[in-house]
Amino acid sequence: MKSINFLKLFFILGFITFALTNCDEDPESEKSCSQDEICTAKNVTACCDDVVCVYEYDGKEYQESELDQLAKDLGCSSSSGGRIAASDENDPVKDQLLNLLMRAKDGLR
Repeated sequence: MKSINFLKLFFILGFITFALTNCDEDPESEKSCSQDEICTAKNVTACCDDVVCVYEYDGKEYQESELDQLAKDLGCSSSSGGRIAASDENDPVKDQLLNLLMRAKDGLR
């Protein structure tokens, strides 16, 4: 009788151990990334998951809300020779970054 109880206990403990080690509490969320050369030799990667999208440039992550800072950090020179006002200077760069982010988001579908 003792050996049957021991086997039952051993089986139950084994089952509990198996269940705890094989359950993913946090299943890996789907992630989609897209990369593009925004300025000459300056590559930016945009990555999105189910919750958030981020830009990655030069080892630093930028949130979607930090688009202006990323455009500034890229330091792309304007091709119009400075005739554009400073506030409009990064608009083409921002457009490229937004398109990059849209491609990353499209990869989640």
